[in-house]
Amino acid sequence: MTALASAFKLWKQEPDVFTISLLALGLGAVLVSLSFVRFKKQPNKTSTTHGERTQSLAYSPRARRWALIGLIAVPFFTFAGVATWFYIRSLPSTKVRVLIAEFDGPEPKKYRVTENILRRLREATSKYDDVEIEALAEVITEQQGSKVAREKGKDKKASIVLWGWYAATGVQAQITVHFEVPKELMNLPLPKAQQTLIVALGQLETFAIQTRLSREMSYLTLVTLGFIRFEAEDYDAAISFFSDAETQVDSPQERIQPVVAAYLYLARASASLRRKEWPRASAELERLSKLLEIESRLFDIELRKHGIEVDSTSK
Repeated sequence: MTALASAFKLWKQEPDVFTISLLALGLGAVLVSLSFVRFKKQPNKTSTTHGERTQSLAYSPRARRWALIGLIAVPFFTFAGVATWFYIRSLPSTKVRVLIAEFDGPEPKKYRVTENILRRLREATSKYDDVEIEALAEVITEQQGSKVAREKGKDKKASIVLWGWYAATGVQAQITVHFEVPKELMNLPLPKAQQTLIVALGQLETFAIQTRLSREMSYLTLVTLGFIRFEAEDYDAAISFFSDAETQVDSPQERIQPVVAAYLYLARASASLRRKEWPRASAELERLSKLLEIESRLFDIELRKHGIEVDSTSK
């Protein structure tokens, strides 16, 4: 039972290692069997003039010939198959995959943090055939950190990995969520990669905080997918993702981030230019210009709050 439990644990944690181990055991068994057929000898009933029993090969020439072919062919095709498998696994996924780890915390069946995030993300991306929301079905602890999360994402060919933990006291609840992307995407203007919420325990028990967190993670995911599509110059898809991200913002106080709005206007303008829709492209660029002007003024106000004078004539 102990060996069986260890094998099951290995299969859950390292499925690739488990598969290769089984394959190696199977290959070894086949090669031993073929070698037995090829080289097995048996004593003859007759003896030499000195009284010694002679030996001959146990199996027929035909059987030994097929065993030799097997000894050559089985390793060749096995290694060729494994090499092909690794090559296929190394190819980039045709889908954008979002990987969600189990959130570590007490009474997961009661608070349903992971399930709420999964459900909301699947709803938010349900119309996109090239987006896949996948549950990792294991916990990534704070001790393991971002490195392990990115490794898991790489193994699963995921563009985004969500992981975190929650804790509850008699009065308050705390949820920390990490939003990981591959290093090649870290140059994008993505929102903050970590968020910690401390709320009244009642919000955790009534699923209010799970709903809020799920909405924010959906927003982050859609924005990131929009940036990915924008970088690939797939402006129509980027527009769709950015626009859907707007729907995750429930109130004016939670308005879409200026950088996201800027990319949305720029994507719309770029798509319109490709279709030679000049008036629409001009309108989107005008909206972008106004947004940048507003943000510039807000930035000036913040500087003045901190006693920094702004020379408006230099603009």
